[in-house]
Order: sequence, then structure tokens, then C-alpha cells
Amino acid sequence: MTRRGAWLASVAVAAGLTGWAAARPETSTPFDAKKFAGDQLARMAIGRLRAVPEPGIADYRIAALTLRMVRPLVGEDLELLRLELEAWSGAGDTARFDETLREVVKADPSDTVAQLRLIVSRIRELQNSDDRLNAYLKILGSKGKALHATVRSQLALDAALLARENGNQAAFIELMTQAAQLDPTNKDAVSLFVTYFIDRTTDPLEKVKLLTDVVAADPTDHSATMNLTHALMSCGAWKAAARTLPLSNMAYAATGGRPDAQRFIDGMIITWRAE
Repeated sequence: MTRRGAWLASVAVAAGLTGWAAARPETSTPFDAKKFAGDQLARMAIGRLRAVPEPGIADYRIAALTLRMVRPLVGEDLELLRLELEAWSGAGDTARFDETLREVVKADPSDTVAQLRLIVSRIRELQNSDDRLNAYLKILGSKGKALHATVRSQLALDAALLARENGNQAAFIELMTQAAQLDPTNKDAVSLFVTYFIDRTTDPLEKVKLLTDVVAADPTDHSATMNLTHALMSCGAWKAAARTLPLSNMAYAATGGRPDAQRFIDGMIITWRAE
């Protein structure tokens, strides 16, 4: 099953198909035949998609059309709307995907992922790369101050990469820096920032600070923590390295990594110099 198919299946199971009942609920509430019929049709659409090992465009299209048809019967259901959105994505129907995406953003203004997808979708409609970059800059200016910092950070990163493609080095550096500052947990933005600047400084402490930012963005990245450990070793900060190496080793073991001779040697050297 493709990743999107697996996602649809997992969401459907985890959400219990948003409470859709397989049988008439035993409550005093009057039986709603339309909603009941919509519930069952929605279950059938998701169930059929889950049953296909490798869903194709036609499978996603059938699911999307069915989910759209039952929405008036079921009533307002944000999870159902999101399932339809992913089905249109799998079907490759850009027009209906954008239409449904706008509905998701309207129904849930706090959905930052949907906001980002909608903005990027609109910008990509612009044919000229300079026009796309200008659109990014407008949104990152006063026009987009209401957007969540995580959304603005990702937009700034996308704009930085576009500026680099256009050969605009000054804009690339400014936007890359903005992306890293807006959201310190945006690992892609922080990693790009650090990669660019770490080879442009000869200050060992500055390098340590830059590598610390990468670790802070993703503490589970054993490579980032090991890079920080080596930077601390090169500074002679052995006690600090003695604290970061175990963190790297734990993260490495969590990924299924097997015992590493270099890690063992580094540990011996750090212990010897620190103690």
C-alpha cells in the first residue's frame, strides 16, 4: 500500500471513522436516516480503499467522489473533509484538491499544515520564478504577520531556496536566517543555516553554538549530537563532550544502530581526558 493509502487507512481506524456507527445507536435521539446512510457510504468508501493493496488514481477518485457525495448527508465533519482532501491528492485532481483545501482552512483556521499547503499551492500557480519570490516576500512581510511562526518559517525556507535558484545570494541569506529564527524546531531551516555558516567561521565556540542549534531542532538526530560532541572535543571541552556523547549513543541505539568502534574509542578518549 502506498504511503497515502496507509495514511487514509490509519486515520480512518484511529478516528473510528469519526464516530461513524456500524449500526443504529441505542439512544433516545430520533433516528436520522440521512446521516446513517451517509455514515455507511463513507465507511464503504474508506473500506474499499483500504482493501486495495496498491490504490491507483481511479481508486482515490472513487473514494473522493463518494466522500464528497456523503458530506451533505453527514453534516459538518472536519475529519471527513480531511479524508476527502487526501483522496483528491491521491487522485491527482489539483482543482478539487485546492477547493477542498480552502474548505479545510475555513473550517479550521488553526490548521497550520493546511494553511501552508494552501499558500504554497497558490504561489506555485505563478509561472515566473521572480513573481513567486515576490509573492513569498509579500506574505512574509506585514501581509502575513497573522500567520503562525511555523508557517512563516517554512515559507521563508521555500523562498530562500527559490532565491538561491535565482542566483539572489543576498535574499537567500536573509530568508534562510529568517526561517531559522522564526522556528528553531524547523530542522531543515536550521540545518541549512548551520551548513552555510559553519564553514565561514574560524571561531570554535561559534561552531559549537551552531551545532547546538541543530541538536535543539531535533534531539533524536544522533549524527547532529555526535557532530556537536566532536566539536566540543576539538575545543578541549571534555566534560561537555562527556555529557553529549551518551545522548548521541542513546539516539543511535534507538534507530537500531549496532555497536560502533569509533564511538567506543571516542568514549574512551573523552573519559580519559575528562576524568
